[in-house]
Amino acid sequence: MPQLEFTEDHMISIIYSMLCSMNFMHTANVIHRDIKPANLLVDADCKVKICDFGLSRSQAVPEAPRGRQPREQTSRRLIDERMVRQSKQRDLSNHIVSRWYRPPEVILVEKNYNSAVDIWSTGCILSEMISCTEQYKANGVNPQDRFLFTGTSCFPLSPCEKMRSSSSLKKNIVSKNDQLKVILEILGDQDLNDTSFVSDPSALDYIRTLKSNSCKIEFKKEFPFTTPQILEIL
Repeated sequence: MPQLEFTEDHMISIIYSMLCSMNFMHTANVIHRDIKPANLLVDADCKVKICDFGLSRSQAVPEAPRGRQPREQTSRRLIDERMVRQSKQRDLSNHIVSRWYRPPEVILVEKNYNSAVDIWSTGCILSEMISCTEQYKANGVNPQDRFLFTGTSCFPLSPCEKMRSSSSLKKNIVSKNDQLKVILEILGDQDLNDTSFVSDPSALDYIRTLKSNSCKIEFKKEFPFTTPQILEIL
């Protein structure tokens, strides 16, 4: 069977079907918690079915519709609710989602998270599909370089080998290729609005230690052959 060219139209169809599937699942109050390419079944018509619900869970309390709120308004509400969120009991397990598709709230061991963890993973998959389209292949981009956040460890859930073999339990050792460091190298240093979702003071302190004075990469330069509408979704 001849290989078909993977075009932006294919990608749009796949991401649309994927988001429809995600909406159906989240409307049923279910979080998948392990969205990755291996758990997506795509047919010849670019229709997507999500599979492997082994890590999925229903939420104790259904999510209220979020709508599109101003970023500052959302962060102000989260900061005001920080003490309340700190006192809440953990409802969901913490070590979930394959590392390269793991969102910051899971990396930072937040006690309360929601369906947004699946959306982060979807964004990672979208960036991979962009790099695999024919426009990039024709311009010499290697599909093997498609992954966005390629950390080799993920402190504290799966620390680096040096940390695991260390005899000192008091010193945290974080590798230079830790998952959160890799994310910050691409998305840049985070301000108070960005970190408003974090409820644990020690996690906030940890984020500050990772400051690299880096700025968010420009997706227009990173993906120059992609339409602005796709980059807006990303």
